[in-house]
Amino acid sequence: MLLANGERDHKNIRQARRLIINADDFGLSEKVNTGILKAMTHGIVNSTSVMANMPSAEVGIRRLIASGFSSAGIHLNLTCGPSVTKMKGRITRVGGTFRGAGLIWWLGMTQGLQASEVKAELSAQIEQVMRLGLSISHIDGHHHIHILPQVAPLVCELAREYKIPAVRLPLSRRQGLRWAENCKWRLVNHFAARSRAYFTASRLAMPDKFLAWYARGAETLDHLKRTLSSIEAGISEIGVHPGFEDESLVGVDSYRNERYLELIALCDPSMRHFIAECDISLVDYNYVLEPSRCPCV
Repeated sequence: MLLANGERDHKNIRQARRLIINADDFGLSEKVNTGILKAMTHGIVNSTSVMANMPSAEVGIRRLIASGFSSAGIHLNLTCGPSVTKMKGRITRVGGTFRGAGLIWWLGMTQGLQASEVKAELSAQIEQVMRLGLSISHIDGHHHIHILPQVAPLVCELAREYKIPAVRLPLSRRQGLRWAENCKWRLVNHFAARSRAYFTASRLAMPDKFLAWYARGAETLDHLKRTLSSIEAGISEIGVHPGFEDESLVGVDSYRNERYLELIALCDPSMRHFIAECDISLVDYNYVLEPSRCPCV
């Protein structure tokens, strides 16, 4: 809603139920790219974030722009695929590929990362996306690495340097999650709450809430509807991972067949009507940008 002076009425926006549906992992593979593009053009996904270091990122970005999308998030990555800067350190194998989420999280929690190397790598990932002509709407992280104690301050520096106005805060209520998922999200929530102080001090805009959701076999669509029906007033974000089944992800990513189940649910013809019935408005990251909080003004 716009006021008479042309400014957005943020008070009313936050009283309504607004939702960003962001597809993570764009660039992970060609079939993931194709699935995300389908979810954006024929489904309810209205935002995506790019893994700039992955081999399918460049062609994917060109497809994204050709499909009419001029901006996307940056899915900062220190856990999967090759490093852009060919890092040679504790977090990479011989050849420069990252060694996985477990190691990054351990080092990031115990002050074991080399901050200058990490910042150089994340800078290179951001520049790779911008070089291809895509505007960056927000920052998030693969396996939520952007909220790690050693990484969150770097994210704030990068946001200011590259004039990126918003960041994901993955602080989830954990509704409807299984035991292992709950354990993971208790850890994520702990560090998300800590990182919020950094993000707020840097005047980064953030959605009010985050929803964790996963494929549930034949119950995937119903689980999605239950998750969305739980949305409260304000601006919420849900991170999704649609894609077509892709054998090339074996050994790269454990979340594979579930991506197609997500894609089917996100493109289900009933979803638009369901969202309207719930009085939820789909928005993108522009709706979290209040001029007083934007780091680039």
